[in-house]
Amino acid sequence: MTDIVERLRTVDISWSQEGEWCAEAADEIIKLREVLGMWFRYSKSDYDDHAQMIIDWSEAEAATKAALKEKE
Repeated sequence: MTDIVERLRTVDISWSQEGEWCAEAADEIIKLREVLGMWFRYSKSDYDDHAQMIIDWSEAEAATKAALKEKE
């Protein structure tokens, strides 16, 4: 089965408003996947350096807020 992002990207965006929405939806899915990846890497990390753990947490939190369009 083809990935949903690939399928959304096949819609001709010049043809209709729905096509533009498909492109926007694909972009949103990619952003959310990136954020989920950050949290996954964070949860799998074995930190010896507490400062690096806090930096990684802060970056993941900021990326999540940006993806969800929340204010800091």
